Amino acid sequence: MKNITELDNILSLDNCRKLLIVEGSEQFIDQILANYCDFYINETNFKTYSKSNAHLGNEFKVVGYNGCNRINPEMLYSLAGLIQFGGTLILGVKDFSNLANQDVFADSDKDRFRADKKTVLHNNFLSRMRRIIADSSIYAVYSEEKGLYINKIDENQSSLHDSNDSENNEIPLTVRFWLKSADKVLFITGDRGAGKSTLLGKIANCLQGNVLVSAPGKSSLVNFDRAVISGNAEFVSIDQLIERENYEGLILIDEIASIPVHQLKQIISKYPKVILSGTIDGYEGTANGIKLRLLPELEEENIGYKTVELKQGYRNSRNDKLGILWNKLFNPVIEVPQNNADYSKLAIKTVTCEELLDNEELLLAIFSILSKNHYQSQPSDLRQILDVPSNIIVYMESEGTVVGVLWGVQESIPSKLVSGVFLGTRRPKGNLIPQTLAAHAGFKNAGFYRFFRIVRIAVVEKYRRSNLGTMLVSYIYDHFCRTFDYLGVSFGVTLPLVQFWKNNGFTCVKLGMKPDHVTGLYSVVMLKPGGKLLDSVQYDWYKSFIDNLVLQASWQYKNLDPRIIAEMISKPHDEQFLNNQYWRDLESIACGHRTPEQALGSVVKWIVAEPLWNSIPLEKRGRLAGYFIMHRDMLPNADLDCLRQMMAKTFEKKTCKKPSDS
Repeated sequence: MKNITELDNILSLDNCRKLLIVEGSEQFIDQILANYCDFYINETNFKTYSKSNAHLGNEFKVVGYNGCNRINPEMLYSLAGLIQFGGTLILGVKDFSNLANQDVFADSDKDRFRADKKTVLHNNFLSRMRRIIADSSIYAVYSEEKGLYINKIDENQSSLHDSNDSENNEIPLTVRFWLKSADKVLFITGDRGAGKSTLLGKIANCLQGNVLVSAPGKSSLVNFDRAVISGNAEFVSIDQLIERENYEGLILIDEIASIPVHQLKQIISKYPKVILSGTIDGYEGTANGIKLRLLPELEEENIGYKTVELKQGYRNSRNDKLGILWNKLFNPVIEVPQNNADYSKLAIKTVTCEELLDNEELLLAIFSILSKNHYQSQPSDLRQILDVPSNIIVYMESEGTVVGVLWGVQESIPSKLVSGVFLGTRRPKGNLIPQTLAAHAGFKNAGFYRFFRIVRIAVVEKYRRSNLGTMLVSYIYDHFCRTFDYLGVSFGVTLPLVQFWKNNGFTCVKLGMKPDHVTGLYSVVMLKPGGKLLDSVQYDWYKSFIDNLVLQASWQYKNLDPRIIAEMISKPHDEQFLNNQYWRDLESIACGHRTPEQALGSVVKWIVAEPLWNSIPLEKRGRLAGYFIMHRDMLPNADLDCLRQMMAKTFEKKTCKKPSDS
């Protein structure tokens, strides 16, 4: 190895965290990583660490990543959080100057975005990555052939470590007040390296008696363990914590961004005092899900909570250039201006991948709005936006300020693969909606249609509930209708989202059988046909969906909000299955001769077939669906009276011969 002394000098600098790029063959880079790193990722162990959080919560002097075959944004983003003050991140690549040259570097990480081998993807993500690193002042390049030939690391820069700051070594007053307050939950937040785990350990030290501490894995509690000297903290797994009974003490949970939101909710509801530590405003794990889902639920249920945000690092400097660089590369989220928009000057525009690459300001605005308004964003979302040519990005701006964004993608299955997808023998990448409908809903003909899937839609907080989201959906429908047969969306089902898409003309055609392991929500597919000729096909899918839903609801979806079931029943069935007995039942129920329970089948038929159903207030519809379809909760007499009155109106509208004459 050439100029090995210079390499040693770079690694020995301890005035700041820094990036060292190593160029050369895969074997050479592995040799460097093995010789110098305390922890590193290469092709051998990539799958092990990409499917776990075992590396999180630790800190090392030198961390490495061999990127000769793949540049995985999620893994690279997480590794920067493991590096202690004065440490180094080593990134191995074949040729840094040709990082974005697909003839030199075939990045296998992009394969997850290819529908098939013929799909051509851009390399804009790596072009941007190389440009931003090259413009930074915190990196050096060491080559197998040339030795150290780029060094932009300032050996004399002043970047003081904050670990001696008195405010960071003491437990904040907010924490002390919370411990004595009636509030149930305390959130300790901050970027990686801010000292959240260390503070958690200090809190454990000041408490009398045992406390339970948990995390996604025990190995992620290294910094917590270093801070604990009292020995009164007992580790239990998340599952054990959920199952445990009769514990009235304090619960401490670290790395909450890697824990499903619904599990955190279970723990909060079970214990009197809980401290949760982790990032809640970023896209690490389920972090945004905590901000967008958990906190609003706590507020709705009047569960008191406080938040302590650590802005100065225990482990890193106040001006941590590596952290700033890494956020710019993989988490480029900025504060979007909340200026008063002139609605008369709103404009909707479409932007391409190449235009976003050349317009960093617009990219930051669009990505920030999308990221901040979704429960689970990832660094690879940025790669997908920049590299996948089938993406369509539409944004709304007022006088140069972006106020809303819609991200969509065109989906279709090659006709020769449809039978295989339907039978479950083929799973081409991408094409979420047609694959879901063909393989899981059993609608084989869905595989032959073109879909435009709305991946995300977001409006800045100040302008929500101002119809801007509807305007974006309408723009897509009007301007891209020739490119699709169905406009579709898939999301974790909640009542507000079902109502939003229903109000925009979408109909439910598929509800997932298992809740998502991260969100605890069932996924739903909703569609809007691109023309009247396609409406009859979608109507057949809808009828099949509803026929199954009324049978599955009482056991498969027993914990689902019955109002969601009520809202999914949005279109009346045709009347071909409404025989004479059905009309007799309606008449007898309306007149009070029989109870609805004595003609349950006819009541359910009325719910799914009668247009008057949607005229009933949602709360009543929810209770009726909960009782007659989900078989739960007794009905108030007022709801039964409402049902009888509506059935009487239905019977009055009937113009065919009366059932009594049959």
